[in-house]
Amino acid sequence: MMQLVPERIGDVVVFSVAQVCSMKANKCGECGDLPMGLHNWMLAHDVEYAIVDLQDEKEVCEDFLVEVIQLKKRLRKPFYFVGVMERPQKVFDDYDYTVKSPIFGTPEQAISQLERSHSALIKKEQLAAVEFGHPLVLNRSRASIRGEGEVEADAEETEDEE
Repeated sequence: MMQLVPERIGDVVVFSVAQVCSMKANKCGECGDLPMGLHNWMLAHDVEYAIVDLQDEKEVCEDFLVEVIQLKKRLRKPFYFVGVMERPQKVFDDYDYTVKSPIFGTPEQAISQLERSHSALIKKEQLAAVEFGHPLVLNRSRASIRGEGEVEADAEETEDEE
């Protein structure tokens, strides 16, 4: 599964892609949850923007890209993408993403755009509690981790004990 690692560049957070998903299918299953983890992280740290650096990777999970594009649409906050190669660019093109939002070659270019367009969203004091260099943690319910059949079995065991 892919990971997003928050990195600090100046007073801005950039989410770098790590451990790129090796699944070639459109629906790998796990990478589609990563944008939810990004959203939860942004809420927890009061960050009102996202700069996602795809690290010039040729293969990026399509499921992740689609879900993060949908997240951007729902949140209506600045989302910038950096280091987008040809195959991921096709996904952005399919969703008309690049028509409305630019894609940048370097994180510094995206940061410069963020500073020009949304400088009020950059609050360096909010970054004091951020642990940089560690992948975002996805918090899932026990039911989604274990599978429904195991949850039902646990419920039966609990009933038998009573």
